Formats: sequence, C-alpha cells, structure tokens
Amino acid sequence: MESKPLDSTTSLQIKYCRILCIFFMCMVHVPPGLDLIDNPPLYLDAIETVIGDVFGRASVAALSFISGFLIVYNFIANDWLTTIRKRFVALVVPMAFWNLAIIVVGLMILKVTGASTSVVEKLEGLELYEIVLFRIFTVDYGGATESLNFLRDIFMCVVLSPAIIWLAKRLSWLLIPGLLIVDSFISFQPLVMRGMILVFFSFGVVYSLKFDSLSQVNKLKIPALIGSLIVIALEFAFKYTELSSSQLYFYEIFKRVSIGTLAILCAYFLANTVKSGFIHSIDRSTYFLFLAHNVFFLVCWGAWQLLFSQSVEFPYVFFYLSLTAVWFVIGFYLRTILNFFPRPIQQLVTGKAYRNRS
Repeated sequence: MESKPLDSTTSLQIKYCRILCIFFMCMVHVPPGLDLIDNPPLYLDAIETVIGDVFGRASVAALSFISGFLIVYNFIANDWLTTIRKRFVALVVPMAFWNLAIIVVGLMILKVTGASTSVVEKLEGLELYEIVLFRIFTVDYGGATESLNFLRDIFMCVVLSPAIIWLAKRLSWLLIPGLLIVDSFISFQPLVMRGMILVFFSFGVVYSLKFDSLSQVNKLKIPALIGSLIVIALEFAFKYTELSSSQLYFYEIFKRVSIGTLAILCAYFLANTVKSGFIHSIDRSTYFLFLAHNVFFLVCWGAWQLLFSQSVEFPYVFFYLSLTAVWFVIGFYLRTILNFFPRPIQQLVTGKAYRNRS
C-alpha cells in the first residue's frame, strides 16, 4: 500500500484533536454523573447538555474517524498479526488493568466511607469469572470503567480493519451508507457494540484512502459551524419535549458529523497558531490521562462526599468544572514519572513504553 507520510500540520492537528476530544470524554465522567441525577440544578443541566450530550458523544466519533484514518498508514509498516499484537497491548491490556484498579478503589471507598458507588453495585450477584470477563475485559461492554468500553470497540475495529479497507477500496464512499443501513436495521453486535464507532472508523479509512491529509475536512468551516449551532439549539429544545435525541438515528449522525468536524477544525486552528513543542509531551500523556481519569475522579469524589455529601448543589459546580483540568495537570506529571519505570509496567499501566528506565 503506497501513501505519502503525514505532513507536519496534519500530524500536529491530530495531536490537538486527540487532546480536545479526550478532555471532553473525561469531563463527561465527572462523578456522580449528572445524567443519573433527578432534577439537577438548571445551570448544571445546561452545562451537562453541552458537554455530555453534544461534545462528549461527538468526541467519540472524531476519535473513531482519526483512528480509521491512521490505521491505513499503520498497514504501510505492519502486517495484520503485528498490528493485532501491538493494539492488544496498547488497548486491551491497559483497559483491563484500569478496570481492575477502579474496582479496587470502589471497594476501598465503600470500606472507608460506607458509601457505595456504581462500580461496586455492578459487581453484585456476579461470579468471579463473570467479573473478569464482563467488568475487567469488557466482553459485553459492561466494563467497570464505562468510558473504557470505547477501547474494546476500537480494538475490534482494528481486528476488522483489513476487511474494512478491502470494502473501502471497492465501494469507496458507498461503504458508509451501507454500514449505516446495517447499523440501523441489523446491528454489528457482538463484534462491535456501538455501531457508530465502526461507522466513523470506516469513514476515516475511506477518507484516508482518498486523501493524504485532513485538508479536505479543513474546508468545512462554515457547514461545521452552522451544523454545530443547530445541534446545540436542538439539544436544548429536546429538554422541553418528550423526544430524546437518541431516538432520532439520523439526527445522531448529523450531531456527530457536525461536532466531530468542529473538533477537527479547532485542532487545525490550534495547529496553525500554537506550535509549541510542549504539545508533543502532552499528546504522549493523553492516552494515560484517559485510561486513569475515572480512578482519579472516583478518589476525588470519595473525598468530596466526606466534606459535602452527595449533593450537587453549590459548590459542586466548582468540582464539576475544575476536576478534569486538575487531572490533566496531575496526570501529565504522573505519566512523566512513569517513563522511568520498567517497560512491562509502563505497558501494563499506559499501553506503551516511551523510554527505558535510566
């Protein structure tokens, strides 16, 4: 498979896009989860609508697209079996480790504070082998750390990628509506539990076979901005109707395309205005930040409950808005420290070893 290497702007743009998307994906999971709270304060409900229902969900689509875009370049240097081995170490191994870690933390919080968490409640009635399969290895998409379920589906997309590339070469853009029809009327389960992830991963594959950079996406400034404004307006409108956006399949596609494109465009703006070498160090830490954020959040939530109980009234808003940013600062330095650990530990905890122990 012949292709030019990624140009420097596209490479930097992808790094910014990963950072932006993972920031919002982490923010969606600030405990206790506003979507689970009955009658939250109006201002918090509005914040959660924009961050969770709009940017959080669309970030998954954008990252899936980027993963599909990059997998084509991966096969220039690696065969399928090598790719599976590397992605298993990078995706499944740390996913299992952090699922186990959050179970341990949840049990410790229960013992210290007496307050149960959703992590502990998910273990009730399960045998040991069921905990290993379903809560640690996420076989049924019910992992102890909900956000890490995404990694399970991305890994399966990688497994299926030779078939996706084969179809993309023959069907071109027609592959995407074909996959949408399958997802809408049949389903990709149990191979891929969230069909949208496979659809946008495949979208990235088709795009990558057509273009060597993200330049074509960068031309969609006006449509992406208009589409994003429409999405935000509709999300608030849904609050006053009996409709849920999740019931409107094609609207969900429109939302992910619009906001996902906006995220890629924001990354393009940053790539052309903020070319600090520091961004490369942040990007190397981003995956660890995503893997470990739920454990950090759960510990902080346990401490918060000791001081303020489980109330989401003021001053909870400061906890909600600041926790992810605080974690990005702390997590960045933790990842830097991990670089000095032995390679097997780095791979277990972060999926990749950047530097041997000195």
